[in-house]
Amino acid sequence: MRNPTTGTFRLGPVVMRYGNFSDTRPEWTYGGGNLWLYDVGTAGATVTPKLPAEVLRISLTSGEVLATVPMPTMVRVMLAADEDGLWIGAGSETVSSPKPPLLYFLAVGATHPKLLQQGGASSFVNWLVAAGHTAWANVTTNQQLGTVVTETFTTPSPKPLSVTDAKNTPTPSDIGEGAFDEQPVLDVSGFGLVAAKPGWLGTVGTGGASSETVVKLDSTTGGFSNAVSFSTQQGVVEANIIYGGALYLLVSPGMGLTNTVLYRVSL
Repeated sequence: MRNPTTGTFRLGPVVMRYGNFSDTRPEWTYGGGNLWLYDVGTAGATVTPKLPAEVLRISLTSGEVLATVPMPTMVRVMLAADEDGLWIGAGSETVSSPKPPLLYFLAVGATHPKLLQQGGASSFVNWLVAAGHTAWANVTTNQQLGTVVTETFTTPSPKPLSVTDAKNTPTPSDIGEGAFDEQPVLDVSGFGLVAAKPGWLGTVGTGGASSETVVKLDSTTGGFSNAVSFSTQQGVVEANIIYGGALYLLVSPGMGLTNTVLYRVSL
């Protein structure tokens, strides 16, 4: 925990245990002054003890665990947080039933998550972002038909505004879910929703796009427009962040390789 007066840290009690497997490590996001930490537990693993799926809400100022909430078992979820709580989406790698829960919302102070949307056999969340009192989710509702819908949730209304633009929507492989819990889509105050295209599931250079493009996503139409393009080395976007009103992109020739380049994009 962090001492706000001295800035020093001390090691506190164990607050979560998890299985050290490829799909059982904790996932996290920040929002509303909180760090939200989710782990799927080990219900699906052949190990003991059986650890529960749960979410921890942790204060960013004190480091104190403010709440521990039991959660449904969902592998490799999408997370986003705003002033009202935590949004949990079933990503493309989420292992679930033929009709999986697609999107949950856990309000600040709630003792259990609320199911907002039930999915189908080939549905999943491509990206999820939240800010203030609004959340945006891009959902593949039918993978075989290629049906993609952008949904806008405004707390406390559980019913989203849904729009689709099949002709002008980035494919999931272009911006997709981010690596290392990075949000593939970011909200820029005064500008809107932005994403790098191609993202970490795509490649700039040989066999891929000739340049990196920052796109602005339109939640009212489901489409997008190009904000700026620039040439870069062959590689993938491994991380992105908004700081000081600018977008920073980390482009690497491959995970663990050298010659990684950091770009600053004014918006």
